[in-house]
Amino acid sequence: MRVLILTEAGENIGYGHVSRCLSLHEEFLKKDHISKIIVRGKDIRQNTAIKNVYFQNWPENVTDDNDVVIIDSYNCDKKYYEDIIKYFSCVAFDDFNRIDYPKDCIIINPAGKKEDYKNNVLISGFEFFTLKSCFHIKEQKKINQNISRILLMPGSGISEESLLLILKELREDFEIDLVLSKPIDKIPENINTYKDISSKEIKRLMQKDDICITAAGQTLIEALSVGIPCITIKTAENQQNNIVLMIDKDLIINIGSPSFENINKIKEIVDKMDLIWRKEVSKRSLDLIDGKGSKRIIKAILRDVLYKNINIRKAESDDCKKVFDLANEKSVRENSYNSDLIIFEEHKIWYDKKIKDKDEIFLLGFYKDHLVGQVRFSKQEKNVIVGISISPQFRGMNAASLILSLGEKILKEEFKEIENIYAYVKNTNKASIGIFKKNGYDFNKDLEIEGTRSQLWIKRFNKDND
Repeated sequence: MRVLILTEAGENIGYGHVSRCLSLHEEFLKKDHISKIIVRGKDIRQNTAIKNVYFQNWPENVTDDNDVVIIDSYNCDKKYYEDIIKYFSCVAFDDFNRIDYPKDCIIINPAGKKEDYKNNVLISGFEFFTLKSCFHIKEQKKINQNISRILLMPGSGISEESLLLILKELREDFEIDLVLSKPIDKIPENINTYKDISSKEIKRLMQKDDICITAAGQTLIEALSVGIPCITIKTAENQQNNIVLMIDKDLIINIGSPSFENINKIKEIVDKMDLIWRKEVSKRSLDLIDGKGSKRIIKAILRDVLYKNINIRKAESDDCKKVFDLANEKSVRENSYNSDLIIFEEHKIWYDKKIKDKDEIFLLGFYKDHLVGQVRFSKQEKNVIVGISISPQFRGMNAASLILSLGEKILKEEFKEIENIYAYVKNTNKASIGIFKKNGYDFNKDLEIEGTRSQLWIKRFNKDND
């Protein structure tokens, strides 16, 4: 599929939008989708080597041949979303129910609540926090007996005065690594200061230091994924949902806004972060934020796109080559009882016979002009045998379950006398077993087919079956 991602960055906006959009972009590229990301804003750090990333203004009108447009912005108005959703599937990152999004717009907000997005598809929960690829690799963090090193990542929303007050509170007792997202004057000489550093370097600091004091945006998610105990500072209203979610799981200590009164409490809070709590919170955060959020988001988006746009119809003569290519795909052959590669001339004879056979219902699912997969029902008296296969680029998107259920509706219309659907599956084909189970098939028995251990799954498909 073709994906366009629009986001923004800069010293006044921060770089959290870019970070989570890049994580999605990287994952789309890994899955062989065509993805492009446009980042707008002044003073943008252009230190990414990832392909198809452009630092420029957004197009006034999105006219490219896209399947999905993803927007991560605090400035984009409702009309822009409305214009996009007329032509493409529209996805929005949203941290605080910023606007009333158009109906059917998909919302990504891991800390969101369904009641705030009644007209939208909501993707929410810990499992949907996004991380750039370097944070996907999990390592157990060493939790030291005493706190001696502090990583300070205040983000762009903190004032210079507040930051200097924090440093004054801590620098006499701890070694501090300070990561800046905007220039700050008058930083004391004994502070280790970093600016414009890579995600890998940030992760290295998180692994090295004992605790992290951070704003409650994307940096907090990255810190928790590494297992470093965190104190959060609320530097913007859009961080409130994250704070509430993390406090509910006892993952952070939040001091509130960076006021003089709250900053004066930081040293006392650090001293109370005992070893047992730090070990427990490190383990919990590593378990809850597992680095697979981008994969799950992409699956959820593409499932929704596919569900709304799939077209299923009977196979035709012109589809012969597409079906041949799918039938010869590696995993399709491995899961077939005859795993030998198919010769096209033989396939064409078989295919022409099957699409004309009155005891066969041969259906193909398409997204635009792309073959999603095929399902075939072969009639035997009052039963049918089902076979299904899905094109590689559409796997993991619920495509098999969708095509199977749509195919069964057509089957019921055309073969009204059918009582049962039989599915014969190799024991090793766990994916197909899961699909049939999900679609209401019941395990019947173990058996052997052509020397291969297999299972028979049956769906009762009579007049009483809806």
